[in-house]
Amino acid sequence: MKHSLLTLFLGVLLASLMSSCGYTKLAVLGFPKKEVKELQYTAEPGTFLDPTAAVVVEVWAHPERNPIKDTAKFMPKPPPMEWVKNETVSGENPVPVRIYKPKRVVASHNIPVIVFYHGGGYIAGSVDDYDNFARKIARASKCLVVSVEYRLAPEFPYPAAVNDCYAALEWVAENAHEWNGDPEKLVVSGESAGGGLATVMTLMAHDKNGPDIYLQMLWYPSTMVSDEITDSRKYFTKMSGRDYLIPESYLRNVLKSYCPDSTEWRSRYVSPVYADLNSDLPEALIYTCQCDPLRDEGRRYAERLAEAGVPVTYTEVEGMVHAFMILGDIFPQAGDAFRRSGKFVRDYYGY
Repeated sequence: MKHSLLTLFLGVLLASLMSSCGYTKLAVLGFPKKEVKELQYTAEPGTFLDPTAAVVVEVWAHPERNPIKDTAKFMPKPPPMEWVKNETVSGENPVPVRIYKPKRVVASHNIPVIVFYHGGGYIAGSVDDYDNFARKIARASKCLVVSVEYRLAPEFPYPAAVNDCYAALEWVAENAHEWNGDPEKLVVSGESAGGGLATVMTLMAHDKNGPDIYLQMLWYPSTMVSDEITDSRKYFTKMSGRDYLIPESYLRNVLKSYCPDSTEWRSRYVSPVYADLNSDLPEALIYTCQCDPLRDEGRRYAERLAEAGVPVTYTEVEGMVHAFMILGDIFPQAGDAFRRSGKFVRDYYGY
């Protein structure tokens, strides 16, 4: 998957030539209107890929079709911060974290703190890989962001990542005041696998009477590490003839690498979608992508939170694929997701 994500960044070149998803712009890259329309079809009845997403999926599967090979110059510049600090959570298994303070914050003191867990399927990804993502969250929310470098499988299977993430959460609650942050304004957030870890943090903090978390922001989260085959996993992997950025083989690898013990697959801290939920859990903002193997588990978690009495702001991005928020500035939907996520935090705290 790490290789796959790097390959996806080949699509950054699209941003240099497209200001929208127009077919004319796509044709410049050698994808005429007729072909793009054909690429938009999916195996799921009534579902179609966004035109740009269709091209990105094609370039991901066939990188030789990318007409521009030197894509580095098209990578967007990281949003500037007031400061960025690297710290380490001490303990038996030290956990590196990176703290971001944006140039404009919502207040001079008692600033909300967003704890962020990166994606990568529990087996890849890093704070460095998600540096730009964390900066965008900080800029959009005008809040402090703490990005956590948790241990990865298969070298460190479950519960290593969960333990690291919780240790970092407790550390943030104890030390937020040092950066003028407010430990009473904690938000957990995560992308993909990191979204799953963020949900686990809300459950663990509740169970352990730990830090008070008031909001959770989950972007196309992995909430189900099990052998259940959802409709989205069936339609958007090679089970139906075509992978959509997350290969079926990768999902199987995650299962055996992250949690080798199958008796744990439906446990509370591995697959929170199966957990007993209650109204004490924090208010949630949840994004899913319509053409994503993980769609149904994110959708189901949003439904189960709402059924438990938790306020949920849910958005399913039509025609969109997994990881759309990390692909530079290709998708306008990504910019909208960052803006709405930032506003979600500011509105909740009245800034």
